[in-house]
Amino acid sequence: MSRLESPVKCVGLLALLAAVSLFLAIRWPHIRVEGELPLREQIILLNLHALLITFLVLPAVTSLRLGEYPANSHSPPLATRLRRWFFFAVKIALIIQILSCISVSSKLIQPYVWAVYLLAFRWALIDQRQRCPVCLRLLTNPTRIGGASQTFLEWYGIELMCVKGHGLLYVPEIPTSCYRTQRWLYLDPSWRSLFP
Repeated sequence: MSRLESPVKCVGLLALLAAVSLFLAIRWPHIRVEGELPLREQIILLNLHALLITFLVLPAVTSLRLGEYPANSHSPPLATRLRRWFFFAVKIALIIQILSCISVSSKLIQPYVWAVYLLAFRWALIDQRQRCPVCLRLLTNPTRIGGASQTFLEWYGIELMCVKGHGLLYVPEIPTSCYRTQRWLYLDPSWRSLFP
């Protein structure tokens, strides 16, 4: 998925898939779900049901926590930090649009729409956790730090870095009392000279 490292490429691909799914939903004959309701209501109920099941099952499949991003003196302005949440909301909105259009057009997917939603939302959460909160690019160069026998006194896990030098992400291998979830460390601007 290195092609999706840029946030623009990621949203662009999702938007392209959304456009194709909308085109297919309009062009293909609509497939009715068993029942007496009109097609529009059937589609809405099918997707609401799938979303409800997804939201109930998703916490069992993946963590809903996106990590800790504590502000420090090197943190970007609030507007830059809010872009991360806007990017996540756009991804989720495009995923819902893609899957709701696909559920209209495919009788094979209709019984399993909730499972497809589950996989798509799981991907969106994992993808969001692996992005820099400043530039929204995928983080690179995973490096294992520490050892399992040292978790009591030292940090043990994986460290990823932003290729633009915005910071480092610490992902604990084993959740401990001091590192329950991944944690971001903003770097000061002097580090950016080391990055291309």
